[in-house]
Amino acid sequence: MEWFRQRSPVSWVDGVEIAVGGIVTIAVARVVPRTDPDKPFIVVSLYGRGM
Repeated sequence: MEWFRQRSPVSWVDGVEIAVGGIVTIAVARVVPRTDPDKPFIVVSLYGRGM
């Protein structure tokens, strides 16, 4: 599992980073299955906060 790092939306991001408006509102990872390493996939978990 390769976690993406969170960065401010005004920052430049690379291949393992994701621009976010609010830190801790999203988690993203690239999963590489041991049984089929040629088929990685992205997993996202997020939540919203009320104003």
